[in-house]
Amino acid sequence: MSRRITLFKKYVLIFGALTGCSLLLSGLLNINLAYQDSKQAVIRLQREKAEAAAAKIGQYLFDVEQRISVITTSKQGASALDQRRQDIQYLRHIAAISEIYLLDSHGREYFRVSRHAADVLLSGTDFSSSDVFRLPKSGRLYRSPIYFRDGAPLMTVAMAVGPEEAGITVAEVYLEFLLDGIIQIKVGNSGHAYAVDTTGLLIAHPDIGQVFKKTSMAALPQVRAALKEPTDNNLAHVQALSLDGKPVLSAFGTIPQLGWFVFVEEPLAEAYRPLYSQVIRSALLVLFGIFITLFVCLAVVRRLMKPIHSLQEGATLIARGVLDHCIAVSTGDELEDLASEFNNMAKQLQISYATLESKVIERTHVIARINEDLTAREVLLQNILDRYRIMFMDSPDPYLIIRDDVFVDCNRATEAMLRGDRAQIIGRTPDSLSPEFQPDGKKSSQSAEEKIEEAFRNGSNTFEWVHHRFDGTEIFVEVTIASMQLEGKLSLFTSWRDITGRKQAEEALARSEIKFRTLFDSTREAVMLLNEDGFFDCNRACLEMFGCATLEEFCTTHPGKLSPPLQQCGMDSFVLANSHIATAMNMGSHNFEWVHQRADNGKLFPAEVQLSAMELDGKTVLQATVRNITDRKQAEEALKESKRALKAISITDALTGIANRRRFDEALNQEHARHARSGAELSLIMLDIDHFKAFNDNYGHLGGDDCLRRIGRVLADCASRPADLAARYGGEEFACILPETNRSGAVIIAERIRRGIQALAIPHKKSATADYVTASLGVVTRHCTVGGSALDIVSQADELLYCAKSRGRNRVEFAAAQDYELTTAGAIKGDFVRMVWDDSFCCDNPQIDAQHQALFQISNELLEAVLSGSPIADVSLLIGRLLDEVGQHFRDEEKILEIAGFPGLSQHIDEHAKLLAKGMELSRQFSASALPIGDLFQFLAYDVVMTHMLGADREYYPFIRNEVTANTL
Repeated sequence: MSRRITLFKKYVLIFGALTGCSLLLSGLLNINLAYQDSKQAVIRLQREKAEAAAAKIGQYLFDVEQRISVITTSKQGASALDQRRQDIQYLRHIAAISEIYLLDSHGREYFRVSRHAADVLLSGTDFSSSDVFRLPKSGRLYRSPIYFRDGAPLMTVAMAVGPEEAGITVAEVYLEFLLDGIIQIKVGNSGHAYAVDTTGLLIAHPDIGQVFKKTSMAALPQVRAALKEPTDNNLAHVQALSLDGKPVLSAFGTIPQLGWFVFVEEPLAEAYRPLYSQVIRSALLVLFGIFITLFVCLAVVRRLMKPIHSLQEGATLIARGVLDHCIAVSTGDELEDLASEFNNMAKQLQISYATLESKVIERTHVIARINEDLTAREVLLQNILDRYRIMFMDSPDPYLIIRDDVFVDCNRATEAMLRGDRAQIIGRTPDSLSPEFQPDGKKSSQSAEEKIEEAFRNGSNTFEWVHHRFDGTEIFVEVTIASMQLEGKLSLFTSWRDITGRKQAEEALARSEIKFRTLFDSTREAVMLLNEDGFFDCNRACLEMFGCATLEEFCTTHPGKLSPPLQQCGMDSFVLANSHIATAMNMGSHNFEWVHQRADNGKLFPAEVQLSAMELDGKTVLQATVRNITDRKQAEEALKESKRALKAISITDALTGIANRRRFDEALNQEHARHARSGAELSLIMLDIDHFKAFNDNYGHLGGDDCLRRIGRVLADCASRPADLAARYGGEEFACILPETNRSGAVIIAERIRRGIQALAIPHKKSATADYVTASLGVVTRHCTVGGSALDIVSQADELLYCAKSRGRNRVEFAAAQDYELTTAGAIKGDFVRMVWDDSFCCDNPQIDAQHQALFQISNELLEAVLSGSPIADVSLLIGRLLDEVGQHFRDEEKILEIAGFPGLSQHIDEHAKLLAKGMELSRQFSASALPIGDLFQFLAYDVVMTHMLGADREYYPFIRNEVTANTL
């Protein structure tokens, strides 16, 4: 016994136990470490996605707020509030801003611009008690909670920009520009991202319906943990859940400035699936190592068993009477001693059996006779077996014999079915000729055992099975197995019937039905079926497109009712829909564009509709495919806008922002040809900056560029009519095309340009003309002819420009037209560019409107008298009359505004006093023969009409109109 224990420890325990256990423990430790490292890597990846999305949103909001806080260069003489109002005009073009308004220093609304409504000036709405005014007033930035309008998320931002007099700027910001990036984040196959505010309220989610429900995520463990510790982004220990309560892997990032959170989550099973695969691979490697170890141990033990087998074989031969056999074992241990003992025992037995040989001979004769009888019976039995063998082998149906769970026989039909030979089949188990899994999902090995056990238990069993042919193809068979005794052993007789064709037909039919329904329901386009009774089927995309909750709701609606009453062509939608249906029925198909209306919210959208006639269950029906082409329509409009913008860039001077030389040449040729046909006058102003080369040399090219930009803005402001064109002609030269403008009007505009450049007061120490930048201008007015050239006008204007430069610069030179005289006032009546009254100037107060029209008339008479060379006494009378009318108007207007309760009355009275003082100064200058035409026009057209009557006066229009409305009621 001790020797057996010694051998076992020597060959098995040492190699098997020690080596196998060491390898197993090492493998398990490595698997655990690799699993933990991979798990942390997945968590870090999700955290980085969340933090990147949060940082991007915070940066975008910061950029929008920075653009709101930008202050442009203040205009001379403009108040801080008016300057900020001009800035807001530019902010209205920012795509992320829905609405922006300006509050004055007392919290009253001063100005409002919106994408959805007309601009509002001086509405007077009081915001002084609201946080939107109080917080920015104290120097802090105000951000409101998120709210929704028309399905779009919005947030209000308020800040103080510039000096205190500039008031508070309040902007309503579209948050869909901030949160679109969250919705686009994809994690794995079904992971997603969402955002919550500081209370846990859902503000962005791929399922927008959850956002509209104002879903609170505060109950979820990961959100609760983030709200409690917003600086701790380690949620690995938190059992995170999705909205439907399933476990997920989650990480979050905090949006700067807002305190909102962006969560990225992925189903736990999906997130850890790669980890499980890695663990399985590692486990398989460990098992493989253990298998190799066991194999080596087995080889060692087998070598050990070789001498034992020799002993066993020798003992067997001795038992059979082969006593002269010698057992050869050379191990040098106890086994060799045992072999020697067996050999000695055989010699002793050989001596003992020698005396029994005679008895054996007698018995042998008896046995021989018995063997002869048995041989005859075996021949008979073999003949019977041969006949059954022939029937078995030649049967057209596949037959097989299973014994001890393996195939022991098969016929030729089986070979033909499996496309192999008998040697390949015999000795194999049923599951080895099958795929790993059967169609019912069970493993073939397990299912085969169950079928065989049932056959043994019940005597027979019939079932369907999938086998693999030897060429790799699959075959469906109907299997019948029956238990039987064969050669003294319990066996199974098996017959197969090929049902592959039937199964393929059944599966093809099922796949066709599933494929059709899947395609029908999963297509992104809305597809519906209709007959003479209306709709009877549709896919999910159709319900989503038309805002219907159920198929029954959609199928009870006529196509015409899913549209506005009238289409864009003006026809009734119901009548036109029936017409299109009839056309599709007659022609087989029909395509057209249509305006549809959602059933839930009434929202309209353009669509492309394709109707196709088809046969279904013996009846003709129509399949309608509807595509929402809103994006395409918007893209077409965007393309048109891009083309317009590109064209504008190609004809715009990049430095000054006004027209370039190319646009100037095109416009001058077009206007020359048009004026040649109409006979109207065409005026051209050429301008050159005085001593600009010296300016560039002294202040540098950057200073020169800034000078050119500011002068370009002056030209654009002065040439303000839609038909006028201000252009940079080249270098420091500019030009203005003034269609249908006579000499007087052109000279007035030229003088305004000259004074505007002078008013910029740009320092110019190297100028020989003045201490600031000045310009010289040449003005030409022509009656164009069909055979004439536009270059002639440019040439003449250029000559006058150089004439102005040679006569001292900083002046306007012009030439009188040769086809009319300027000697009397009557000679230019009808030709002078007059200030025209428009009904939009009315404030609905009869007295004020009448006085404004009278001032327009007197101003026109005064300008006409000055430009036509009327006597000084006549002009002085007109100036005195104008000042009297202006003074009387101001006094009457102040009384009306006092009665109306206009809050800006004191500022308005100060403005009146300044205008009267300037008018008295102009009267004095005229009496001293020192009144330039440009100064007179500046006072009448700009100071009195544009700045005051059409500017400052419009601030009290709402109060006057409210009073008129109240009196009417």
